[in-house]
Amino acid sequence: MTSWTREALTHETMVRQGLSSRRPVGVTDAVRSVLALQAQEPAAPYLALWNRIDDFDPSDLDRALADGAIVKASLFRFTLHAVDANDIPWARAAMQSRARDAGYHGILDDAGLTAE
Repeated sequence: MTSWTREALTHETMVRQGLSSRRPVGVTDAVRSVLALQAQEPAAPYLALWNRIDDFDPSDLDRALADGAIVKASLFRFTLHAVDANDIPWARAAMQSRARDAGYHGILDDAGLTAE
């Protein structure tokens, strides 16, 4: 069995999340590498990408959002995340049964909304 120190686990987590060092990667690839970025606060995805992308230019995320390559959606825990538009169908399908099981559909019905 492999034994891990706290420092090694922290390092591996940082690497997996793309936070061990900035790298020359595009906005869409950076978002896809972590699946989704928290976007409840407007500045959050910009800060997340600034920490991951070498020479990050905020206008690159602006353009990706305007072009629809990256979208903001309530997919996980009913909070807003920035995700690759290509990931929306499977992520929504994966989370719909969870939302239904958690009883959120009743809340949506009460508000006159649907899960779609």
